[in-house]
Amino acid sequence: MELQLFYRDCEQADTWMSAREAFLNQEDAGDNVESLIKKHEDFDKAIASQQEKISGLETFANQLINQDHYEKDAIADKRNQILQRWERLKGALIEKRSKLGESQTLQQFSRDADEIENWIAEKFQIAQEESYRDPTHIQQKHQKQQAFEAELAANADRIATLITAGQN
Repeated sequence: MELQLFYRDCEQADTWMSAREAFLNQEDAGDNVESLIKKHEDFDKAIASQQEKISGLETFANQLINQDHYEKDAIADKRNQILQRWERLKGALIEKRSKLGESQTLQQFSRDADEIENWIAEKFQIAQEESYRDPTHIQQKHQKQQAFEAELAANADRIATLITAGQN
């Protein structure tokens, strides 16, 4: 009877892990990184709650083995299979989390680069204006030029930071 309970628990653990492995192996195309991270956090919680069941399964197997159950070798093999699969699943979870973090960083970099690229294009248009040749309103043009130079200087750090991030 205990052996049947053990195998039932193993089957449940296998089924649960199969579903989670399928989740980890699916392509994430179309989903934005933030929603994927949210799904991953939910997955983390499910893994944490399942850890208790896996530990219970291991304890039950050890108990049967220590009681010198007539199927102790098969029980030990099945326990080891479950535990190895469990560790692989947790490893895959960590790897997926890392990839999502990298994707989030890349997505943020891309947004920042687009924003700065648009800002530079706008400022380039202003710099290309030839209204400076007209001598009227020279004081106003001088103030406009100083403001332009100040804005360029103020954004130099932001641009340098983006370039450094892109090189990394």
